[in-house]
Amino acid sequence: MPTRTDLEPAPRVTGPGDRPALSFVLRTADGVMEVYAAGVEDTLASLSGRRMRFRGKTVDAGLPGRGPELWVGSVFAIDE
Repeated sequence: MPTRTDLEPAPRVTGPGDRPALSFVLRTADGVMEVYAAGVEDTLASLSGRRMRFRGKTVDAGLPGRGPELWVGSVFAIDE
């Protein structure tokens, strides 16, 4: 059975160690994953709230206080 997944804007954090490209979070039944969206923020924002399919990879940079990130290779809306 498919699981509901929501793409939401991430809270903006400014300061040392700031990573502005982590501008979205993906919420699933398993938890929350930050989405690395350098250069594709407008595309992801236009698809937010729609059913989507992502192709990409998870990357764990090993940074303190951070978990794995989703690095998007491609994304497209799925017609319902």
